[in-house]
Amino acid sequence: MLFVPTAMHVYLLLGFFGVGALISLVTVLGTVQRVARMISYGAAVLGSAYGTVLSLSILTSGTVLTLAHASPFTALTYSIRIDALAAFFMLIISLGSLAASVYGYGYSGRDSHIRPGVFGFFYTLFIGCLYLVVMANNALFFLIAWE
Repeated sequence: MLFVPTAMHVYLLLGFFGVGALISLVTVLGTVQRVARMISYGAAVLGSAYGTVLSLSILTSGTVLTLAHASPFTALTYSIRIDALAAFFMLIISLGSLAASVYGYGYSGRDSHIRPGVFGFFYTLFIGCLYLVVMANNALFFLIAWE
């Protein structure tokens, strides 16, 4: 067992991708395209590596994480559940996105017509939503993450 997973670890995992997406979107306004590429791919690499460690920790410890935040609307409850099956799919997402992020950093510098800040925003947002899809414990929250 690597560590005992808690709610803070899940929020930290999603925070890597959220912060990476926002910072890379902010750099679109400036002329620092190389910085936008480094931030978006760096956040994706860090988040994917952390996702690997978190999913392995959940798989080895056998814990089940359940997080829920109430909403005034019953159907819009934010609910996450990570069990062994979700952790297995998180491991697959983590390893795939880690490899894609390491390779994509060098590859994305070749295309001059793609703005790295915009691409980095959507790339890190996509990976974060992949995690949310396998963690969703509510049908409506699943559909929102899926979209």
